[in-house]
Amino acid sequence: MVIKVTTPFGYVTAFGGTSFDIYVGDESIEVISLDGTVDFVVEGDSARYEVVAGSYSILCDGRTVGQGDGKVDADWDDWNAGRDDLWTERLQVKGDSIRYMPEELYEDSYTLEENGRWERVYYEGGYRNMWRPVRVGADWAPYTSGRWTVWNDDNCWVPDEPFGYVTHHYGNWIRMDTCNCWYWAPPVVSVSVATVPVLDPCGTCWYPGRVGWIHSGIDIGWVPLAPYETYYSYRYWGGRTTIINSTNIGAININVGNYSYINQAVIVNQNNFYNVNNYNNVRITNINKTTIINNYNGAPVINNTVINNYTSIKNRYNYNNNINVVNKPHDMVVDRIHRNQKFASDSRHVDSRSISKQVSGIREGRVRGDARIQEPRVSDRLVPADKMRKPKSDLSFDQRGLKKNERPPREISTDRLRGGRAGSESDPSDRTRVGRERPGRPGRPGEDTPGVRGPRDRGIESEGRERPGRPGRPGEDTPGVRGPRDRGIESEGRGRTRGQMPDRSLDQAPGVRSPGERQPGREQQRPGQDDTRQQQRLQQQQQRQQQQMQQQQMQRQQRQEQQRPGQDDTRQQQRLQQQQQRQQQQMQQQQMQRQQRQQQQRQEVQPQQPQQPQQPQQQGGQKRRQQPEQQQQGQPPFFHQ
Repeated sequence: MVIKVTTPFGYVTAFGGTSFDIYVGDESIEVISLDGTVDFVVEGDSARYEVVAGSYSILCDGRTVGQGDGKVDADWDDWNAGRDDLWTERLQVKGDSIRYMPEELYEDSYTLEENGRWERVYYEGGYRNMWRPVRVGADWAPYTSGRWTVWNDDNCWVPDEPFGYVTHHYGNWIRMDTCNCWYWAPPVVSVSVATVPVLDPCGTCWYPGRVGWIHSGIDIGWVPLAPYETYYSYRYWGGRTTIINSTNIGAININVGNYSYINQAVIVNQNNFYNVNNYNNVRITNINKTTIINNYNGAPVINNTVINNYTSIKNRYNYNNNINVVNKPHDMVVDRIHRNQKFASDSRHVDSRSISKQVSGIREGRVRGDARIQEPRVSDRLVPADKMRKPKSDLSFDQRGLKKNERPPREISTDRLRGGRAGSESDPSDRTRVGRERPGRPGRPGEDTPGVRGPRDRGIESEGRERPGRPGRPGEDTPGVRGPRDRGIESEGRGRTRGQMPDRSLDQAPGVRSPGERQPGREQQRPGQDDTRQQQRLQQQQQRQQQQMQQQQMQRQQRQEQQRPGQDDTRQQQRLQQQQQRQQQQMQQQQMQRQQRQQQQRQEVQPQQPQQPQQPQQQGGQKRRQQPEQQQQGQPPFFHQ
């Protein structure tokens, strides 16, 4: 995997397993490598500069490249370390959620373990594993604790519960009359043998909020959709979606009596629809199923027919109504966002291989030790609302530095990062998994379009701090829809990017194809092979560390040689030797990976020996869970039958 971060002064590329900070100011940028080696490319100069962890940083004003002291902002560094520790702890969660959740949603397992339990439920012809919230009231229902907001043309649900994001944007809510309660059915990615019908053919598709709309006079309501019911929207979000446009909207006729959960409809006065953050206190309750069927009409989407003057309601874009906005971004910031969106759209089809090839062909530049480049400073472009459109020449923007308290960066635990650089062929298990691209796939506020997670090998233009936040959680910056997990989008000048995140392996359950069976190169544990697997992983880790140390040593030698004049021929010979050594190391690593894949294929075709009586069988016939290997955004299984 390769990450590319684009700024006005150049772009940074980094292989998986690296970590770096960028400080983007008005007139300059600073790039600091925290782990491994990254490249900074100045496009105007057509030169590439390596930034090595533990060495100096790179300062650039778009023309000249100089050295920085490599120090970071202490508060920013502490915040990132705290987030790393938090997610490392969360990813260690144990329990049923790690068995029944798709691998892309592992990071949400902790919320389900803390707020509910998994139960075996009979639904649509067979028993299924579903999750039931327990830290809620007896009359709790989905799509009640939170609010609606318009995002990417469709109404998007902003949940209030800690478990609300994953359960309202993935999978399906199912009402069970036997207990008068709601269960959440997780997405199904793949099954080896489908013993019961698959509820969600799209897998981990993200939806703004799968509900059907009803209205009558000044009332508006919504009904949670059953898995097989059609979701109408202005964009395509996934399976069983019908896209609405001006041509077909008049031909759609919805019979509200056909909704499976019509008696669970949530109905409110239109004045409360976009003006509250929770509908429990304003919900109309004295309406029964018969009244709804006889008096309410169905609507595929909300428009001026459903709510009078709908398109003129400004509150429909609010994520929270309890915020008093005094200042707003100047128009130059908005223009910059529009340019970034166009850039991201134009770069959508760029992949890791093409980025690596492009960067490797750029000549190495030489850092000027005598260059005097000011450290990045950023202007505060938030202005009173009445000055948003004034020319910037008529305004005065306060400027400040991005590092209030400087210090050397913390040491990053190698357990959280994965190796991989120098163009080496990555092990399949070492690749960030990328979700399928769709027009309008939900990204989260701060992104152009919503998606699964993580930087998808595309540039992130950053005018401010790239904060690894997760929008969409109660108490966090942007409630409702969240961005790539602990990756930043835009904020205030500082940004940290990590190559990848900790991995979670998945239990193999009966009837479900495990990640190891579908992904070549990922080894599975078999009975009696624990020690061998552990030794192999330790040897591979040692080899990667040795290669990285050798590479960093060669890079230091290259920089030292560049500072000694009169040795051109000697340096040229040394560079050729070093290049040959790197190529040999890459060939050895590729050969080792091929051997691993061949070994796994041989193991998969061998029949498994019956277990001896003295070896106890684990409950449910499950195989032993793999220990988290190097790392995780592929996409495995579901409905464990």
